[in-house]
Amino acid sequence: MNHLVDIDITDKKVGLRVDLNVPIENGEILNHERLSAALPSILYILERTKKLCIISHLGRPEEGSFNENYSLEPIKNWFQKRLNVEIPLLSEFKNIPESLCLMENIRFFKGEKDNASELSAMISNCFDVYVMDAFATAHRQSASTYGAILEAKEACAGQLFSQEIKSLDSALHNSENVLSIVGGSKVSTKLNVIKNLISNSSKVLVGGGIANTFLKAAGYEVGISLVEDEMIDISRKLLDTNKIILWVTHNLDELNNFSNKFILLQDAPLFKGEYTPIGEVVYGFEILDTIADDHRREYVLRPDFINSFKLLTD
Repeated sequence: MNHLVDIDITDKKVGLRVDLNVPIENGEILNHERLSAALPSILYILERTKKLCIISHLGRPEEGSFNENYSLEPIKNWFQKRLNVEIPLLSEFKNIPESLCLMENIRFFKGEKDNASELSAMISNCFDVYVMDAFATAHRQSASTYGAILEAKEACAGQLFSQEIKSLDSALHNSENVLSIVGGSKVSTKLNVIKNLISNSSKVLVGGGIANTFLKAAGYEVGISLVEDEMIDISRKLLDTNKIILWVTHNLDELNNFSNKFILLQDAPLFKGEYTPIGEVVYGFEILDTIADDHRREYVLRPDFINSFKLLTD
């Protein structure tokens, strides 16, 4: 894999795919951690060329149409203040200026999700070098995170991506007792990641919507929770490795009283969260892992359990 620091980008046109998917409410960015994390690669590139186009997604808008709620306008304003420069927000991969610019939400473009060859080529043809620095979306074979890389004249990993790979390599190969934690909504989008972690970890702890599919595969009732029924058989095979840890695991006493607690949200006009043992979930209820009013994670692991592993999170 090529790395940004090993590529000569002097005065070249660079496309930088980053992950700027941050929470925004009424035009205000609620958490700018991902924006700050993208700055090192941006500044590194700008020191060598001014011809930089930043590309990112935000949320899950409908492809092929503009939706103001998912516009990168607030993100553009954030970067303008930090970099003290005007940044145009573009709506198409045509006539890209030879200066710093930001492409509008890539998920507005038809073909992004399905890795359409036309969009992949359109993106890659705009740049001399294409830099992938969106590690959190690297598991998705989308046009901007996969197809454009294959089509690019020259492609490499950004500084954040390279550091993540270095950390993963260190955790997986320089430790004898690794606990990997995988979240997200779908098993299908992280199947290869989970398989790889099973091969290189002592245990893999699954959470989020992914856990629901595994719970159903293990025979638990999950009500109307988010589940991928087409992934049930594959999930059973992964459970057979005895490396998958569910929050209802019975073979790790260290999880103690926290091992069978989930938040349930009833499917009704007035939502009310309550703790319920996972074995008592009934139809009409949904398993969640956050409290709606403050978005805090409610899964808890005792420190003595966590400290016995080297943590690897995704």
